[in-house]
Amino acid sequence: MLNDKQQAFVDEFIRSIVENDSFSSEYARAKAASLKAGYAESSNPMLIFKSQDVARAISEFSYGYLAMHGLKAANAILGVMDNPTTPQAKVKLDAAKEVLDRGGVGKRVLDSITEDQTRSIIIIPAKN
Repeated sequence: MLNDKQQAFVDEFIRSIVENDSFSSEYARAKAASLKAGYAESSNPMLIFKSQDVARAISEFSYGYLAMHGLKAANAILGVMDNPTTPQAKVKLDAAKEVLDRGGVGKRVLDSITEDQTRSIIIIPAKN
């Protein structure tokens, strides 16, 4: 469970990504988030990420953020299917596939297919 300072750090770090704030590096983004959350100027923001709770909170947000954009990715795939001459169609398809896979959509389908296939038994009748 996050303490108040960790929660403020996670909230500010995520906000800066979602709102596409301009930073020279992810370290600079983390440093700004740590200062806004009330950490000391001398603190190393990378150490904040070492907390399992902080890492888990950011990871859970990332998963949800990808899942939230799954419909947009699916729509991009359908758009390319409807108009295969779309500029940069392959790039769009690859990006959409990654969003769906990482959001758990494509992987879930593949896992269920693989699971079903590994449990199949084929019985071949004996030769006469």
